[in-house]
Amino acid sequence: MLCVQGVGMANQVLESKQLYLLALGLIVALVPLLSELPIWILPFAVGIYIWRLKAIKRQAGPLSKWIKILAVVSSLLLLLLSVSRLFSLQGFVSLLVLTAALKLLELVTKRDYLLLVFLGCLIAACQLLFSNTLLSFSYALFSLLLLHVTLVASFSNVLVNTQSLSVRSFFDVHKTAFLKMSIIFIQALPIAIALFIVMPRIGSLWAVPVNSGVAKTGVSDTLRAGDIAKLNQDYSVAMRVTFDSQTVPTMSQMYWRGLSLSHFDGSTWSRDKNLSLQTPKLRKQLQNAVSVKSFNYQIMLEASGRSWLYGLNTALANNVSLKQWQDYTITRQQSLEQRFQYGLTSPVYYVDQSVLNAQRFQYYTALPSTQNPKARAFARQIRNQSASTQDFVAKLSSHFRQAFSYTLVPGKSATEDAIDDFLFNGKLGYCEHFASAGAFLLRAAGVPARIVTGYQGGKWSADNEYLLVTQSQAHAWLEYWDTQSGWIRWDPTIYVSPQRITQGVNDFSQQLSNTNLFRQLNNSSWLNQWRLSLDSFNYQWHRWVIDYSAQRQFSLVKALLGEVSTVRIGMFMLLVFCLAMLPFVISFYRGKNKTISDPLLQALQLLDNKLKKHDLHRAHRETLSEFLARAAVKHPKYARAYGEIATVVEAQIYAKASVTIPEVHQLKVLIKQLK
Repeated sequence: MLCVQGVGMANQVLESKQLYLLALGLIVALVPLLSELPIWILPFAVGIYIWRLKAIKRQAGPLSKWIKILAVVSSLLLLLLSVSRLFSLQGFVSLLVLTAALKLLELVTKRDYLLLVFLGCLIAACQLLFSNTLLSFSYALFSLLLLHVTLVASFSNVLVNTQSLSVRSFFDVHKTAFLKMSIIFIQALPIAIALFIVMPRIGSLWAVPVNSGVAKTGVSDTLRAGDIAKLNQDYSVAMRVTFDSQTVPTMSQMYWRGLSLSHFDGSTWSRDKNLSLQTPKLRKQLQNAVSVKSFNYQIMLEASGRSWLYGLNTALANNVSLKQWQDYTITRQQSLEQRFQYGLTSPVYYVDQSVLNAQRFQYYTALPSTQNPKARAFARQIRNQSASTQDFVAKLSSHFRQAFSYTLVPGKSATEDAIDDFLFNGKLGYCEHFASAGAFLLRAAGVPARIVTGYQGGKWSADNEYLLVTQSQAHAWLEYWDTQSGWIRWDPTIYVSPQRITQGVNDFSQQLSNTNLFRQLNNSSWLNQWRLSLDSFNYQWHRWVIDYSAQRQFSLVKALLGEVSTVRIGMFMLLVFCLAMLPFVISFYRGKNKTISDPLLQALQLLDNKLKKHDLHRAHRETLSEFLARAAVKHPKYARAYGEIATVVEAQIYAKASVTIPEVHQLKVLIKQLK
């Protein structure tokens, strides 16, 4: 009966008041997507909604077919001009939202209303394509709940018995609908969790096309002065690191290597395009060093749109599908369009003592022939005064310590000789300034050098379970080659600002900017603690929900059920279903057998019990007077008593004043006279 009524109601004309909660539900679903959509879509949808609301109020007819076609064609053309790539994630989501907005043009019946609720649910779920944190999931769940409330409220005369409501206001109908849907969601939650635990993990059935034209956070494959200074204003998560044992590196050992930049064109450092993979000999050296003492850890790397990974200094990958290069860069075949977890092992004591041939030696000492003449002369002067490469580097370190300062806002060079300007004029810089200048000075003195980019440091989570590395910890240092020792890491920043390395960038940036109110707030202890606590929840969410792999599922199901079998899984689901339904069964049973507290209802219950003994049952929709008149025909000797009972009950039910105790007592006396 309910289904038949629902289908019939789908063709009913909408009332304007039914659109208010629908508008709220659609807006709530749209809010997380505003940064991904063209800026004109939301005003376009709001304008159509307001116009349609006014049309419904004045009971205007539907739009003509040609106006609808014109609106669709013009909006699609505008979408094509607004989105750089239509066949991308942003393009598809924008098209979906535009479809919902255009559907408002023909919003007339409840069938159209139902379709808009369905589109709203799809839009609410789309936010999880851009963010899959616990907060995003909770918000999406709330959006779905609100949209389902609009569904129940729109059919309140079917799903809600309005005759039994004491207050029939618009607000009370929606309040009742909200309570009903909340109960349904709570009832479904344990069943959904159980299904998530035991349902087979089959992986993704398709790949979502991400818009490659959208800028992504992360370390770039090139380095110019100021690149990393921009990233240091970004506190979003770069990766989370979990160590497998109690042996963890100190803050000064946490150099998370990403790329080596060895090609220099005078302004930009970039990767060596002719780099080859690790040789078996180099890999064997790493394995021997790992067997002595090493750090074993798992990295959960956020999506960056890049193909390279990060690891401590000279890492050895445990995943055979990852590529390892001679400069210790680790890459994968595809770019990271979603979170990726991998394991690494890094030797504590290891120095690459590979010998450079003449060709590679020339490559790592190459410089443009004309730029930065002062820096070249200064490098040759210091080199001539040095007994060895190590002594030369020590003198450069002392020079940086005495004459330079670390700053978050280094500014731009006004000349093409940027390194000369930095070394002899500004003397203010950030990590990439010191790394670039140091590598240039080494090469000018004939010492092979290359820049390494990645992250430095990290911050332990609130429970010390994992290390959190953010984009603000992006860093650049360099490596130089010594004929006796091989490749050696040198970080000039530590001589200019040792706190940057020992404390980490978050603590140190607070000291640099005590006058900046926003940065003080961002680095306040209570906000950092709250941020770490929130990230701990997200970490567990990603670990146990987002990254719930088939292997982890097998281990968990086996631990819960003893063994993985169809019978045990079926019994487990049956138990969960019964437990989920138990509160509602108990509530129904208690409601059915609940003691009636109203004196008048108690008296009527007593009357029903008396008449049931004589095989008299009240028919559906039969009034009390009709029922008692029928009883009087069957038992004429009680006709007078039946008439008096009907008169008293009707007087008490329809009286404006409340029923008194003497009146109820009189009614019970009449009922007890019946045999």
